[in-house]
Amino acid sequence: MCAVSTEPAVESHIEVKARGGIDLRDYADYLRHQPPGCRPQEGGNPATLCLGFTVEDTYRPVAARVRQRAPNVVHIGIVAKGVAATVVAEQVRRILSLDADGDGFAALARRDPVLARLRSLRPGLRPVHFHSPYEAAFSRSCATGCASHRRRRSCDASPNGTVNGSRSAGAR
Repeated sequence: MCAVSTEPAVESHIEVKARGGIDLRDYADYLRHQPPGCRPQEGGNPATLCLGFTVEDTYRPVAARVRQRAPNVVHIGIVAKGVAATVVAEQVRRILSLDADGDGFAALARRDPVLARLRSLRPGLRPVHFHSPYEAAFSRSCATGCASHRRRRSCDASPNGTVNGSRSAGAR
């Protein structure tokens, strides 16, 4: 028998001050190019991120809409069932690296030429983390296998057995 929760989802709002520079437009631009892709929200507002994930420890699904209100202030709108908004906000802060002082990241970029080049492309972006350790482990272990499996299926479905000029091992 499957149990279904009847408790209502609760909408909460939390404002977070970030130390050091942050620009959610840089986050949105970066995430737009990551699978499954970040779609512009709020009529295309580039300073809004919509995240859906499960909360660590409870695995309850939640949604968070993160908006930038001022240079170092973000507003987190949370929809959750049976999870405290502060717990969700802390996980959002960790996912977006808002739980650390961004000035330290900028200082590191000044000492590392590779990081400095990447940071010059999106100066308001900090490292984006997986929603949970489970997701990180699953994504990492699946990345190459899943990608090659999808490519093989695409090649096999293609009329000439190729994708971008590459032939699948199973193609005739």
